[in-house]
Amino acid sequence: LWQQYFDQGAWTQLHHFVYAQVGGELEIRGKRPRDGSETRRFLVKATLANGKIEGSLHEAGRRACINGINANPNYGKWTDAMKEVLGDFQRLTFTFNY
Repeated sequence: LWQQYFDQGAWTQLHHFVYAQVGGELEIRGKRPRDGSETRRFLVKATLANGKIEGSLHEAGRRACINGINANPNYGKWTDAMKEVLGDFQRLTFTFNY
């Protein structure tokens, strides 16, 4: 089942990652879509529990978008003058190409 969705070698990567007890996250690639669209990347957090691999999986691109919005922007914190221009409420639309 794993090989149906993920790139060849991803299971081996995950296995080495968990047994080495590296910690953190591992990035793996999904299988190349048949329609020619971009291959999706995933971040995996995993650990070994009672001889089984347990963890969570997040799409790397989506996570990067969320981090891009939540991280401190390159221009620094919003100043009071910047907030005054936008008012109390302003809808912002972000487009990420990844």
